[in-house]
Amino acid sequence: MKLAYEELELDGCFPDLLKTLGKRITELDPRFGNRLNGDTKISAEEKAAIDDDLMGFLNNINSQDDSLKNHKKEILENRENKSIFSNGGT
Repeated sequence: MKLAYEELELDGCFPDLLKTLGKRITELDPRFGNRLNGDTKISAEEKAAIDDDLMGFLNNINSQDDSLKNHKKEILENRENKSIFSNGGT
């Protein structure tokens, strides 16, 4: 629902729907009401949670990137070895 709210906010063409969705989200998550009132400050706990999520995501991406680079290197080495031992490319 929050993602839908953000998209509607960017679109700006459905203010009534945006307002209704914002009220519903606030019923489910009272902290969201701060955003509706223009208060974009977040608590230290929320900031720490966001930072942890972001760092976890970045570490995961870096790990996957390293894995893909190693896999690519292995493929290139295997191709090189096959071409060395082949008979004129056959």
